[in-house]
Amino acid sequence: MNARKIGIIILLFIVFSACSNNEVYFVAQNGSDDNPGTETAPFASIERAISSIQAEKQEGSEKAFKVILREGRYELKKSLVFNEILSGTEVSPLVITSFDNEDVIVSGGRYFKFDELETPNDEIIKSIVDTVAGNKVRLLNLRRKKISDYGEIKHTGFSRAILSAGMELFQGDKAMTLASWPAEGYVEIAKVIDSCSKPRNEDFSNRGGTFVYESSRPLLWSKLNDLWVQGMFGTVWADDKLKVEAIDIKKQTIKTVKPYLYGITGGHFKFMNILEEISKPGDYFIDRQKGIVYIYPFNEEDISVTIMEEPLVSIEGAGNVTFENITFENGRGLGAYVELGHNNLFKNCTFRNFGSYAVSFGKGVTPFKNLKHEGLGELQKGIIGSLSQSLYADVTLNRQAGTNNGLKSCKIYNTGAGGVSLGGGDVKTLTPANNYVDQCEIFHTGLRYQTYSPGIHLTGVGNRISGCEIYDSPHSAIIYYGNEHIIEGNEMYNVLLESDDGGAIYTGRDVTAIGTVIRNNYIHHVGSPNPFYHHGYWHGIYLDDYSGGVTIENNIFTDILAGVLISGRNIICKNNILINCERPIVIQHRPWQDIQDKRLEQVDAFNGVWKDKYPHIQEIKGQAGPEKAKYWGTKSLNNVSIGSKNPCTIVDRVDSTYLTIRGDLNYSEGELKNLFVDADNNNYTLKKKSPIFTDNPEFQKIDFNPFFQE
Repeated sequence: MNARKIGIIILLFIVFSACSNNEVYFVAQNGSDDNPGTETAPFASIERAISSIQAEKQEGSEKAFKVILREGRYELKKSLVFNEILSGTEVSPLVITSFDNEDVIVSGGRYFKFDELETPNDEIIKSIVDTVAGNKVRLLNLRRKKISDYGEIKHTGFSRAILSAGMELFQGDKAMTLASWPAEGYVEIAKVIDSCSKPRNEDFSNRGGTFVYESSRPLLWSKLNDLWVQGMFGTVWADDKLKVEAIDIKKQTIKTVKPYLYGITGGHFKFMNILEEISKPGDYFIDRQKGIVYIYPFNEEDISVTIMEEPLVSIEGAGNVTFENITFENGRGLGAYVELGHNNLFKNCTFRNFGSYAVSFGKGVTPFKNLKHEGLGELQKGIIGSLSQSLYADVTLNRQAGTNNGLKSCKIYNTGAGGVSLGGGDVKTLTPANNYVDQCEIFHTGLRYQTYSPGIHLTGVGNRISGCEIYDSPHSAIIYYGNEHIIEGNEMYNVLLESDDGGAIYTGRDVTAIGTVIRNNYIHHVGSPNPFYHHGYWHGIYLDDYSGGVTIENNIFTDILAGVLISGRNIICKNNILINCERPIVIQHRPWQDIQDKRLEQVDAFNGVWKDKYPHIQEIKGQAGPEKAKYWGTKSLNNVSIGSKNPCTIVDRVDSTYLTIRGDLNYSEGELKNLFVDADNNNYTLKKKSPIFTDNPEFQKIDFNPFFQE
């Protein structure tokens, strides 16, 4: 037998062995869980397919398993849990996917046809202030549909635990909104009578506040037993939603049940949860006593209500599990949760209509009972909870998020809090996780929590955000903490729409957050059109209240009040282009605070792996307070500003002795056409003979191709 024939026999043997070692289960709407799960006799439920795989693996099977879902909607009653037993291998992962890219939806909600909606009685119709809207309102009797769990509206806002939502409504892929007034804009607080207790000042007496508004509108409302106010109650970076304990519609005063973190000192708000104020398509009101929802529909698509509070998918220790081409939707909490596993992937999936974040890589923290700015808590799976407050208190918190887990080419929108909570890695040992969010589109987040619930919340060590498009957010696109992250090739715009004093990318108050690289991003049109946000502190990148060890390079910023704000030591800002940024780069004084010494102690910065990896941080040891506050090693190099009257790099109350500023270029707005290929159409590719290259030969070309399409 010649070598060619032997090779063919070996190849056929390998192919036959691979085929015989694969097991494919099919799931379809017309299937039965009594079937064998074949293509012609599929299962009816995903749970049945998973239980079959688990049973085979427990018996020692080493097959490569695949679950193929046929077109349709699969409504869950509890999480799909993947434990270590269900792990695939790197070569043969466990794959759950749609059949030939059919539309597959995995849901935590219930659905109703448009023709199931009824016309309310005349009393309800006439109670609606907007008479046109009143004639468009329909009702859905949930009690008659045997749905009794409506949840409840919850206090949500800055420094509050991220909790699951009460029942929410969606129509198709559009989020519906609690009926509110004003429908657009806010009411200004006219006077504060009692500013409430101030948890930020360690006053945990939990006393609500009382303030005056100036409007006769509430005289038109009758159902005021579950009235809420949402807005900014004195600060422009900290939102809150507060339940109204009492409203005096004659004196025009409101008393809240709970306090605002900083105490109510003024600000603006809107009233929420008012039947009479259904005024525009998408508005709704739930009468929880009667089990009836009143709706002003967008169109005649199905109406859905959220039911499940636990994550739709929970990967708990499993590895090499892949979900592809599936839409996950309509949950009160998370869409997907991952802990401790490795090489788990969500690819080409959509996550929409969730009350919390869409996806969490890593554990959250048990919600604090009282409102706190910071505090230590217990890790808890399947939630976000008081994670941010615990991370602020201890930057070394290890969320047990596993390694090499990620999202690729996914779409995320309509979330109550942020889009993705991306954790992983150990700060004390500087062990990276290599978890990632890659080429994802994230938008319309922060529907319940409007500040500090970003498109992506990044923590831990050695994780990556790359090639993403993040937009239409009330606050930041990315907030990060920890070390050695990569943030590259992302486009961020239309963020900070309902807040001030923030950045499209934000971090702060941690001199130990060293090693992150922010490069090749396109950040533009940042800030709010809301006239109540007069502070004007909108940034492309905001390193707040003394940060450390960050590299910002090869980014393009356009149409932002402030491109980059730097406060801290060992920060390198180089080779960036800033167009129509009033304050292009600002190096601004921020004092050294006691919390920085606490952070150094938490990570054991002067010993072990920290001492070896970050020798420059050893300089802090033995320095006195004023010396610690110097911006040692911070550099602004070869940056370009176009269209600003200010210098490219502004030094604001900082001792420049310790700074290096070199190679800046400043051009007028009229020079745009000479510098770029097609600035009129937002193509900021530098011309081959752009004057920038001759005016500063050290300037390196920035690749703008990923952001520009003809």
